Amino acid sequence: MTEAAAGALLAGQICDGLATPAVGLLSDRIHTRFGQRKPWYVGGLILVFSCFIPLFSGFKGESTATEYAFYTIFPGLFNIGWAALQISHMSLVPALTCSRKRRVNS
Repeated sequence: MTEAAAGALLAGQICDGLATPAVGLLSDRIHTRFGQRKPWYVGGLILVFSCFIPLFSGFKGESTATEYAFYTIFPGLFNIGWAALQISHMSLVPALTCSRKRRVNS
């Protein structure tokens, strides 16, 4: 069972490593009526919450292959949502300044 846990952690880290730069690039280029960062923040929040509960409630099936898929897909989706939250949140930091000239519109 330790191989399954290692695989789940590896899947999550791979998804996080791919999602973090992708979200950073896309959030800089996509402009919506809600701003650049807010849709990524809300989307990441929804993805994290929707994956958090199933991950910690556990798998309730009988198939080992389905269990491996469950514990590979949900950590991956959780880390993609976490990357969206993290990037959108930290990219708002430069907007926090008293000078209107240095402020970034996000």
